[in-house]
Amino acid sequence: MSKSRLFTEWFALLLAAIVFVVIAGNRGWGERLDLTLLDFASSINAGEGSKDIVIVAIDDTSLVQVGNWPWDRTRHAELIDRLAELEPAAIAVDILFLEETEQAADNALAKSIKSAGNVIVPHTFFDRDDGGEGSAVALPVPSIAEAASGLGHVSIFPERDGIVRRFSPTYQSSEGEYEHLILKLSEIAGREVAQDLTKADTLPIIQYELPGGYRTYSAFDVMDRAAPQEYFKDKIVLIGATAQGLGDRYAVPTYAGRIMSGVEIQANALDSVISGRTLSSLPAWGIIAFHLAAIVSLFLVYWLRPPAEALRYSLLLITALVVLALASVILLKTWLPIAPAFAAILIAYPLWGWRRLSTVSRFLDREVEALRASGLQDSQLDKDQTKAKPGWLAAFGQSSAGFDVVQRQVASLRGLTGEVRERLSFIQDVVDASPDPMMVFDGQGRLALFNATAQEIFLKDTFDSELTLNELVAQLGGNIDTQASEVILPRERTFLLASAPLDAALGSEIVALRDITAIKQGEQQRRETLEFLSHDMRSPQVAIIGLAGKAGKALDHSDRLDRITEQARRTLTLAENFVQIARLENEGIRAEDTEMGALVYEAADRAYAIAKRKSIRIDCEVPEDPIFCEVDASAISRVVDNLLSNALKFSPNSSRISVCLAEAANDRLSLTLEDEGPGMPTERQSEPFARFGAHDSKAGPSAGLGLAYVKRAVDEHGGVIAVRSAANKGTRIEIELPISQAG
Repeated sequence: MSKSRLFTEWFALLLAAIVFVVIAGNRGWGERLDLTLLDFASSINAGEGSKDIVIVAIDDTSLVQVGNWPWDRTRHAELIDRLAELEPAAIAVDILFLEETEQAADNALAKSIKSAGNVIVPHTFFDRDDGGEGSAVALPVPSIAEAASGLGHVSIFPERDGIVRRFSPTYQSSEGEYEHLILKLSEIAGREVAQDLTKADTLPIIQYELPGGYRTYSAFDVMDRAAPQEYFKDKIVLIGATAQGLGDRYAVPTYAGRIMSGVEIQANALDSVISGRTLSSLPAWGIIAFHLAAIVSLFLVYWLRPPAEALRYSLLLITALVVLALASVILLKTWLPIAPAFAAILIAYPLWGWRRLSTVSRFLDREVEALRASGLQDSQLDKDQTKAKPGWLAAFGQSSAGFDVVQRQVASLRGLTGEVRERLSFIQDVVDASPDPMMVFDGQGRLALFNATAQEIFLKDTFDSELTLNELVAQLGGNIDTQASEVILPRERTFLLASAPLDAALGSEIVALRDITAIKQGEQQRRETLEFLSHDMRSPQVAIIGLAGKAGKALDHSDRLDRITEQARRTLTLAENFVQIARLENEGIRAEDTEMGALVYEAADRAYAIAKRKSIRIDCEVPEDPIFCEVDASAISRVVDNLLSNALKFSPNSSRISVCLAEAANDRLSLTLEDEGPGMPTERQSEPFARFGAHDSKAGPSAGLGLAYVKRAVDEHGGVIAVRSAANKGTRIEIELPISQAG
């Protein structure tokens, strides 16, 4: 399936989910789940009711003692008179006095209500019988209504499951807008309402207290003067019927007791309003926006992330919705329905999974056919098919390679890709076995593949493999000679660069590097040897021939022999130094424990005769305790000899040469030689250890082989050497050697 088609299906499924959420929200699908979560969250906040609210119940005891229902209104007047004596803050009568009875009884009740001065009586609404729109108000008997301190409706609005959870702070009838009884009651009682419920877009939700949470007294006990005044003084009193069979009973949430009388519902509503515990609901557009945000985020994960992550996110989103619904009630006092989004997730994931599975199935078919067309054989599948089919599989005509279509497709692809992996593994082994670095760079010039040799050289100290060849070389301190097609790394390591395109359309290429360091070094040595033979060795030989011929006849015989001898010795010295360097390069060193102080003293003794002729003092600073070091004694002796020879050669008469031996940090040995000579010439200071390099012949014949040997010997021992020289300030050579050889 093309990406555009997959996107079209994804988008169509997203639109279907959005439509489902909107319709489900409008029609209340899944409302039972939301109401269950609402009741559970409300139960967590439930506790004992406010001590400021007292219920006077017309219970079974009152009916037995006072008389059957309905009571004569003089009995209601008697109850209100007795309550007025107890000095409550306000009284609400949750009994409808809609029809006139005996005038004397109605007047008696009106008189008691007026005398109390803080009594609220209820009214209700009924459907109009004249065909008009809206409801008509049903008010109490005029005399009672006029005597009351206020009127309030007590209409009940059950949810679709028949449970009372809401009340209407104001009710709009065809005759006007009417407030609820509890709002009038709190106003008369002087209690400040914590929430302005008259401007809410949705009906507030009551958070019930636990059953029996409010102090309740029988109406008979109040009329019989058995109720203590301290429980009524300055309290809000609600009078209502609680006896069985009076019909004023409603279904409430399970945690509140399942069945509750109307007066208890009014008490809970009043408590919620005064304490600010009523719950509000988001407006319809806010709920839909919340659901759509959840669904869109889910589908973005479906599109952008793998199926396993999509499943985890779906489960996480469902959990988050439940937690958010509970937390919004407990912490924010807001009811957040989640059922539409919850249901959409449960439906969307299987549908999307089915589409993805269908797409994968077709993809597997195409890939299997493509791999088989390329000549690959599914050896694993062939083995599976040669097995005997179990009877229960054979009954359904199934292969042992898989029970269903997708499993068989996966088995086929597994076998084919296994063959591909084997071939790729073989190719990778061949590439890794190459002693030369090999790398593949993508169309942007970034490193994509490399063998073990390339990793060892270029990626040993870095984890960033997405570098260009120039960056890989630069981070090692090397450079690329594009004209010579060579990569030059530190320590004169050189590679021949060869490259070839892999995919012209992508711009990728393969790069191979052939290590030609030894070839380069051999070329350099041949050039140096040729220079040595053609210049340094040739020069004294020419001088000897000249002295032996006519040019020497003009000299005194003794002088002539001395000069010939001097040139012959120069030839021998050059040859010896050249041989020693070649031997050191070819044979290396043979390290053994050597007492370095004795070695320094012996070298000084060998130089004594020359030093005495020039009146030069050699000072040796060697520790009293012996210092042993694993070195090639003959090589280090020659190093000290060469350094002393150079110092004596260039130092003026009556000067001083110091040789200092000491232990350095990190288990190393320090050897320092300093003279008071004229210093190295400027052209020599840039490359003091170069063979056959620039040299000063004022103090005698020199080809620079002495210092070249010193450098080579120090390197072979794993040490470091540094030269400090300035005009007319002498030369200082510092050497550090490891006391013990590694390995």
